[in-house]
Amino acid sequence: MLNLYILDLLVPILVILLSILYLPIALLIMLKDLNFNPLRSWESFQKFWFARFWHFFGEKFKFLFAPDIEALLPQAHGVVLEVGSGSGDWMYLFAPERNRNVTKLLLLEPNREFHETLRTRAEQLGLKDRCEVLDGGVEDLQRLGIEPGTIDTISTVHVLCSVSAPEVLITKLYECLKPGGDWVVYEHVKIDGGKFLPRAFQMIVDRVWPVFLDGCTITRDTEHLLRTTGKWESVELRPGVNQGQFSQLPHIRGVLVKAKQSGKEM
Repeated sequence: MLNLYILDLLVPILVILLSILYLPIALLIMLKDLNFNPLRSWESFQKFWFARFWHFFGEKFKFLFAPDIEALLPQAHGVVLEVGSGSGDWMYLFAPERNRNVTKLLLLEPNREFHETLRTRAEQLGLKDRCEVLDGGVEDLQRLGIEPGTIDTISTVHVLCSVSAPEVLITKLYECLKPGGDWVVYEHVKIDGGKFLPRAFQMIVDRVWPVFLDGCTITRDTEHLLRTTGKWESVELRPGVNQGQFSQLPHIRGVLVKAKQSGKEM
């Protein structure tokens, strides 16, 4: 049992090491394609590097998250805004054979390194005619034509841990959601309570984790931010499956339903 606890502590270290191993691979890809544009800044190179790493990691290790996500995303309906789609690992759950209730799928992805993959996957999954890749972040929603109260379902999977101003982002997304609309969530969260060792270790790991995982932080109290952002008709959030007391990457999963009379909570 102790060995399992130790393994839980080591998981984020192993992920960081895999990311580091992909740094020279990213450089070799640049050389092969004679594409040196990512070197114009650290931020652009980091996005290029992370995209190549996530193409590998997201696909190979999605089985770890599939039990939760495959139970959540089929609840999406109507006009769906998926925020931070990445390489589209979960797009198959919006495909017609898995969900016929999605009328429009908007993929909001600020990292352009993922866009070609997203369009390819949309075509492969039979989503081309009702899927649009949006080039920008949440701050660009109005520019992209997404008005307040027009989205039936918001999907955030491993997104809210990576943004620099989560309160602002969550508020803007809340405004876009229709009254009675659903927000489907699967996100990293900080360890809440429990033993001192895993909490302390998570805080130490989080000092370097964002550098190698595109700004992701694993110590954010995302559940509190979601609950207090606006008025909800119902909130059903619970821990992810298969999470031990020493887990360094705990999650919340569930659905928040926007109140039909929206507004800030008292």
